[in-house]
Amino acid sequence: MPLQICAYVAADAEAIPCVNASFDCVIANHMLYHVPEVGKAVAEIHRALRPEGRFCAATNGRRHLQELWRLTAEAGSRPDDLGPWSGMIGRFSLENGGEVISPRFPHVELHHYYDGMEVTEAEPLVAYVASMISGPPSAEALARFRKIVEARLAADGSVHIGKEAGLFEACKA
Repeated sequence: MPLQICAYVAADAEAIPCVNASFDCVIANHMLYHVPEVGKAVAEIHRALRPEGRFCAATNGRRHLQELWRLTAEAGSRPDDLGPWSGMIGRFSLENGGEVISPRFPHVELHHYYDGMEVTEAEPLVAYVASMISGPPSAEALARFRKIVEARLAADGSVHIGKEAGLFEACKA
C-alpha cells in the first residue's frame, strides 16, 4: 500500500489561504453557525476543494439540548441569552444546512444523529450553563438554576437532555 500523507489547515472559513483545488476534503465540525457569512464560507470551501473533493459539515438541530434551555427558562433566563443559540443556529443548522450548501454542491446528503444523556448531578449542568453565558454569570441566576435542577433530580432521579445533531456530506462535481 502506498504511503499517504495527510496535512490539515486551520483557517478562516471565509478566506481560506490556499490556491484553488487544494484539498481532497474539508471538514467543518460544529462551526459554520459561528461564521458571519456562511454562504461566503461555503463558496470558499467549494473553491478550495479538488474535483470530486468531499465536504463534511456537522451541526446541531433546533431541538438540541432543548430540555436544558427549558430549565434555564424556569430559572428566569431566556435560551437566547445563552451562547450559541443566540441567533447563530439560524445561520447553519440541520433545518437549513442543505439549502445553504446546495447552491455550490448540488448533491447534499444529511446523516442525522439523535442521542441523549441522563444527568444525575446538578453541578455539571450548572457549570455547563455558566460556561455558555457571555461575561460573568450572575450568582443569583446560577443559584436559581441549581435549585431547579436539584428539585428535578430529587423528584425524577435524573434530568434527560436530548441531543440532535447531524452531518451534511457533499461532493464537488
